[in-house]
Amino acid sequence: MVSLFNKFEIGNHNYTKSTEDKQRADNLTLVLASLSSLSEIIWSGYIPRNISNISWPYLKRLVIRESLDTRQCLLVMARCPMIEEIVILHLTNSTHDPTLPVVDLPRLRSLNLKGDTGKLLDQLVLPSLRSLDVTPPMDDKALERLGTRSSCNLFHLCLFADKRPLPTISEWNALEYLQSACCQTLRSLHITPATTDTFFRNLTWKTDGETGNQYLPDLVELSARSYTTDGIVSEMVASRWHTQGKGNSPACLVFLNIHQMIYARRMVKGDLVTLPLHSYTRDKAVLGELAAQGLTLTNGLRFNQQ
Repeated sequence: MVSLFNKFEIGNHNYTKSTEDKQRADNLTLVLASLSSLSEIIWSGYIPRNISNISWPYLKRLVIRESLDTRQCLLVMARCPMIEEIVILHLTNSTHDPTLPVVDLPRLRSLNLKGDTGKLLDQLVLPSLRSLDVTPPMDDKALERLGTRSSCNLFHLCLFADKRPLPTISEWNALEYLQSACCQTLRSLHITPATTDTFFRNLTWKTDGETGNQYLPDLVELSARSYTTDGIVSEMVASRWHTQGKGNSPACLVFLNIHQMIYARRMVKGDLVTLPLHSYTRDKAVLGELAAQGLTLTNGLRFNQQ
């Protein structure tokens, strides 16, 4: 029986906040940590008090859906030497904690962090990291530092903004992400904060004889929200469409999901008003032609109001 027990999930219905239930949860944690076959744990609701004091030598996947501060999270990670995937959905900053441990996880391939992520990213060494799904850190260089420290090559990056209204990734932020060495191997890029013309211009591939940097040569899938001028998005996609054999060419961008905002709320003389942006006539025409040639518009090209 024990050899078949490889996954455990605890939810809000399992425990209350009573002293007795907390003790039961702590005791259960000790039992679970001793099971050599246990490779996955999902914690929802109450987090055992001793979770960061116990080694999890066989764990490969950990999901924590309850609030966890940066120090607790690092201590738990340090106890999981074989971990390959971690999901933390409510990360908070450690208060009055000037020193945090550095944690090296040589097997971790997938990391999903939601919340205040900057300090945690600065304490991790992840040489095998391939997939990063994260709330954009306030410090634009946190991702670059992680890549330099870890010497990792990301294949998938998702920058998820959990604030409303959606913040805009500034021109400088866009360049920071595109220029990071760990991102040059990206095959899939998903950005939920609204992006600008500068972001897409820097993704536009330069042909032989044109000046400028070439970013993300392996990119095949892009999902983003955008406040852009008509024609900017389609120009970027066309520059990456079936370019093989044309000198220093990138991979063909074949999956696209762009949410373009046709209206935006702006402050005008102290009043919040709704202003039209663009009709995107050119983008619609060019991307429609590319779709007929095989470009996949995931869920359709969307032109949204905000």
